[in-house]
Amino acid sequence: MSRTSKRQRPTLKEKELKDVPAFVEASLDGRLEELTIVWALASSMLNELRDFGGDRDHGVEMLGLEMAIRLEADINGVAAKIVEDFKHSEEFPATGEKAVKRFKTSEELSIVGGWWDGDLKSTDRRLLNAPHVLSRFSRDPLAASRPPLPTHPPTHYFCARTHTPRSHSYNSPYLYTHQICSFTCYTYVSSALPIRFSTLQSSVATMDCDGILLGMGNPLLDISSVVDQDFLDKYDLKLNNAILAEEKHLPLYEEMASKYSVEYIAGGATQNSIRVAQWMLQVPGATSYMGCIGKDKFGEEMKKNSKLAGVNVHYYEDEAAATGTCGVCVLGGERSLVANLSAANCYKSEHLKRPENWALVEKAKYYYIAGFFLTVSPESILLVAEHAAANNKVFMMNLSAPFICEFFKDVQEKVLPYMDFVFGNETEARTFSKVHGWEVMVTENVEEIALKISQLPKASGTHKRITVITQGADPVVVADDGKVKLFPVILLPKEKLVDTNGAGDAFVGGFLSQLVQEKPIEDCVRAGCYAANVIIQRSGCSFPEKPDFH
Repeated sequence: MSRTSKRQRPTLKEKELKDVPAFVEASLDGRLEELTIVWALASSMLNELRDFGGDRDHGVEMLGLEMAIRLEADINGVAAKIVEDFKHSEEFPATGEKAVKRFKTSEELSIVGGWWDGDLKSTDRRLLNAPHVLSRFSRDPLAASRPPLPTHPPTHYFCARTHTPRSHSYNSPYLYTHQICSFTCYTYVSSALPIRFSTLQSSVATMDCDGILLGMGNPLLDISSVVDQDFLDKYDLKLNNAILAEEKHLPLYEEMASKYSVEYIAGGATQNSIRVAQWMLQVPGATSYMGCIGKDKFGEEMKKNSKLAGVNVHYYEDEAAATGTCGVCVLGGERSLVANLSAANCYKSEHLKRPENWALVEKAKYYYIAGFFLTVSPESILLVAEHAAANNKVFMMNLSAPFICEFFKDVQEKVLPYMDFVFGNETEARTFSKVHGWEVMVTENVEEIALKISQLPKASGTHKRITVITQGADPVVVADDGKVKLFPVILLPKEKLVDTNGAGDAFVGGFLSQLVQEKPIEDCVRAGCYAANVIIQRSGCSFPEKPDFH
């Protein structure tokens, strides 16, 4: 085989520059990833292809190894250069056009369409020209925590073909990354490498997201209203707290409806998070959810709302109990939750074991369950947790409320070893610390608590546990691999705050939307903060039709 560097490469047509204004607009909005990744990938490919000789398989092997080692530096350097182009020009459109021409007519970029299409005989000749295929190539972020693999594990390079572009997609094939909402993966190229690194990572557009995230929890119909302090005192309620309704609380729901203006919203902690993740992903069916509702009008409303949101719901419908409700008492932008589980308290593991429902468990790669579900079906939680541990999947739970840590400590401890991620807020974290008798210096220090939780024993060594603790307007605390990092939240003027109900659930949903795409923790936290910021400016856990998170 002749050296690829001598191969005649295709010339990129000038007509492919026709979408310069769209490129400039996208770039100014901070979305430079498409161009930088393609440039860096192409540059690395050309350098390696010029040097190797021999057969094609050896070339692919060398190419993959070198790219895995060098791509990060390439991306950083090229990204900085593009940013400088824009920063030092008074006329962005002219600079943008210059940048597009430079990248699109370069020998380095031509090689993407020439060598890969020619030597690997792709069924689509223009396939690898599109950066939605070449979106991200990185070392496996979980490699260090995974058990040893064979010396030469197979590595797959994704080749994908889009089939459902959004209406506002750009015309240029080089500016497609964020515009595709689904895909069909139809071919792989394999090679054996002496090191372990991930598949060619991509945006949600090029990932098989169908059913990737499964949630289980207590579906509740939120009855939300702004109340006064006398109402809170009457029912012995505290702001920023959540409790299960006792007999003394049962008149609360009727009194709210008769005394105040109420709003009904499909809710429940896990369901809120799953709905937000689904909203952020914008890929129908990416998420699934299970829980128990009653066979009544509220249950029908719940099913309709969830399906409209794009969530694949498999509810267990109890004929004897009414759909659960949650009183959301809002005062001064803060909330107190009083949950009357009713049907939500009737979930049975037999429902989970049904073939059509267990198929959702097998399909999913990520699982999220709020701690509230520990009061309902710990058996179901353990079934999913054990499946996740046995199949190298990611299992996540939330501390959810101080009373869960206090009164359900034993069952929480049974599930804790399976948790790859633990979410919570500062109040829940401090309660967890006190319940476990940790020393005073740890009890009140949220960073120390997060670190200590992350280091508690695990059932599987596949993934190291990561603890994520929110603190309202204070920075998010993340404990990962023996280190603690703080991430600032998006501050909101007081006059824009509507209510904090669902803020924590929304944070988790935003976080999960990026985690299932294998994005860095920094991106996950940023998405969580974005989602929470959107929700607290609206009534209840509700959101606009489309997110504008980039």
